[in-house]
Amino acid sequence: RLPNNVNFCFKGQDSEFLVIKLDTLGFAVSAASACHALSLENSSYVIEALGGEGCGGSSLRFTFGRDTKKSDLDKLFVALKNIVK
Repeated sequence: RLPNNVNFCFKGQDSEFLVIKLDTLGFAVSAASACHALSLENSSYVIEALGGEGCGGSSLRFTFGRDTKKSDLDKLFVALKNIVK
């Protein structure tokens, strides 16, 4: 487990759609868990087990770096609020 890596489930949302929408806004996120990143499937059995039914295909992985600022997170939260309704 890395302290700068977090995975959130957005039940009812398609993770690939969220990745594309966030990418157009300048955010780089992943729709797969690290242990599932090379799979062609959209759903992760690991995330499904951790988050419950419906999380496997609706979760996003965020990795933050040393240069990540609070203002970057604020922008991300606003973008997510506008995309996930």
